[in-house]
Amino acid sequence: GVMDEIRQQSTIMKRYSNLKDNFKYAVRSSSVFEDSDNASFAGQYVSFLDITQDIDLYIKKCWASLFNIDSLLYAKACGVKAEDIIHTGMGVIIQRMIDSNCRGVAFSVDPIYKMNNTMVIDIKYNESDYIVRYDKQSKLATVICNNTDTRNYDYIVSISDKVVSIVDKLTKEMKTDLDIEWVVENNDIVILQVRPITNYTIVHKGVIEHKNQYNGSIEGIGASKGIVSGRICEIDNIDEFVSKNYGVSPDDIVVSSMIPTSFVLSRKVKGIITRLGGMTSHLAIVCRELGIPYVAGIHDSINSITTGDIVEIDGSTGKISYNLEK
Repeated sequence: GVMDEIRQQSTIMKRYSNLKDNFKYAVRSSSVFEDSDNASFAGQYVSFLDITQDIDLYIKKCWASLFNIDSLLYAKACGVKAEDIIHTGMGVIIQRMIDSNCRGVAFSVDPIYKMNNTMVIDIKYNESDYIVRYDKQSKLATVICNNTDTRNYDYIVSISDKVVSIVDKLTKEMKTDLDIEWVVENNDIVILQVRPITNYTIVHKGVIEHKNQYNGSIEGIGASKGIVSGRICEIDNIDEFVSKNYGVSPDDIVVSSMIPTSFVLSRKVKGIITRLGGMTSHLAIVCRELGIPYVAGIHDSINSITTGDIVEIDGSTGKISYNLEK
C-alpha cells in the first residue's frame, strides 16, 4: 500500500545519504528470474552507469524494466510464463563506478562447446578488443586480436593470468561454470558480477545446412554455432530499422554494426553477423539459447558483403563464405 511505498522510499533515501558525493555509481538490475536453469535473461533488464544524482529514480527504472516488452518476449521464447515474471521481484545493486581502460568478461568454459579445458576471456583495453583462449591443461594463453593493434600482448597476457586465477578459484568455490564480469583498478582485478553460465542442456546444437559453393571468405568470431545459408539484409541504423518496423524475411541473414537482443526476439531470422561484439556478449548468449547462428567481430571485413548477397555463415568457426563475383 501507500505506507509500504513511503517506508521503502525512506529506506532508499537513508541508504542514499551514505553514498559519497564525489563518486559515480552504477545502478544495476538483478531479477530473481535471471540465470535460472531455463534462461539467462541476458541483457533483458536495464542498468545505468555513471549516475551522480537521483539514484532513487534509476532504482525505479530498474524495477520497471521487469515489465518491458523485450523481457516478456524473451520469457515466452524460453517457455517462462509472463505471470510468473510479473509476480516475482527485481533486485537492484548500487556499485561505485570504476574508471578503467581495461575491463572484460570471462567464461570458465568455452561458451559454444562447453570445453571444460578451455577458458575464454574477452578483454577491452583502450580502443582494442582481444579474445584470450586459456588452455587449462597446458596453461598457455592464446591471444586473438580483433583489430591490427598487437602492441599490448604482454599486458593482455599478464591481465588474463590474473583473471584466470580468480575465475579458477570462484568456480571451485561455487561448484559451477561461471560468467564473470571484471575490471582493472590499480593493476588489480575487481569483480563486478558473477553469474552461472546458462544450463547447456537448453542450448541448441545448431543447424547444419550447406547449399552452395563459394570462392571467397572472411572471418570473424564464432559466437553461436550452426551453419546456414541465406540472403544478406544489411541494416545501417538498427534503432531506425526497429522503430520503422521494416520487414525481414525469415530466410535472411541480418548484418549490422551491433544488434540488440530485442531484435532477434521480435522477428525470425536465419542468422546474425555483426561488425562488433563477441562470444561473451548478451546477444551471443541469447542467440545460443534460441539456436540462431551468429558471427561477431568482423570489423571492416563487413564491407565485403552487402544486401542481396547469398552467403554461408559458420557460427562455430566464425567463417563467412561468399562469391567474389557479384
